[in-house]
This record gives sequence, structure tokens and C-alpha cells, in this order.
Amino acid sequence: MSAVLLGIMTCLLLGANTPEAKAESGGNPLVGDLSPEQLFEAFPSFAEGYVAFDVGAGSIQLPLDTTVLVFFGTWCHDSEREVPRLLKLLRTAGLSEEKLMLIGLDYRKREPEGRAAQLDVQYTPTAIFLRQGVEVGRIVERPNTTLQEAIKQIFDVSI
Repeated sequence: MSAVLLGIMTCLLLGANTPEAKAESGGNPLVGDLSPEQLFEAFPSFAEGYVAFDVGAGSIQLPLDTTVLVFFGTWCHDSEREVPRLLKLLRTAGLSEEKLMLIGLDYRKREPEGRAAQLDVQYTPTAIFLRQGVEVGRIVERPNTTLQEAIKQIFDVSI
């Protein structure tokens, strides 16, 4: 069994691709460039995760030249859990929508422009942090610590 097929089956078994989610999107994942609003409208579970996440005292500071690429699957439970949290953290940190690229992937982890393949994205979600166009770090699936700490660690090393 291929790794891709195994990943899809795992997401299905864990309930990420629920009948409700399938109905919301017509049964198809959102693929390509999206705004958070488009994601939230098509998949209310992502919006609910965004609203429910409390940044609390864990707000972060980002260098002004930061750009973030977030590769994710609307079909994946890790993305459904982590992407809303990450989006709220980035918005709270003041990252403008122009410096955020939210990129939906299909079940094979591909999208029309081929950026996922170019950047060797193998798992969802993958958040890639860039400064002046150069990758300074990434968070793959879920960090070993909090998202806030993982982001701070990326920039403590690179600043």
C-alpha cells in the first residue's frame, strides 16, 4: 500500500473527512491559493477551531520581513486542528494577509502551481517561514511543543 493511500485512509478512519465536511465542499478538498475567509466559509470546522483557540499570553513577535507559506489539506485531521491555531497566532502577531500564503493540497499533496513538490512538502500541515524569501524554518504536522514556542525557536535562531 502506498504511503499516500495509507495517509488518506488514516485521515478517513480518524474522522477528518466526515460526511459534514464532504457536504460542505461537495466532497472535494480545497486546492490552491485560499484566503482564511474562503477556508472558513467552505469548512466551518476550521472557523470553529480559530474562534476556540485562545492565544492568551502566548502571543509572538515576527520580524517585519517574514512571509509564511501554509500547506494543508482540508481532508486531514492534523490540518483541521493546527491550521486554525496557526492562523490566529499569525494574525495576532500582525502578519498581513499579503505575507501569508494559505495553500490547499489534494490527497496526493499536490496543488496546481507545484510549490508543494518544489519545497518538498511531505506531510500536512507544513508551515514554512521565510525571511527575505529564504526559508528559516518550518513546522511539520504538529510541533513537539506549543506553536508559539516552535515559532519563537525558529526566529531565535535566525534573527
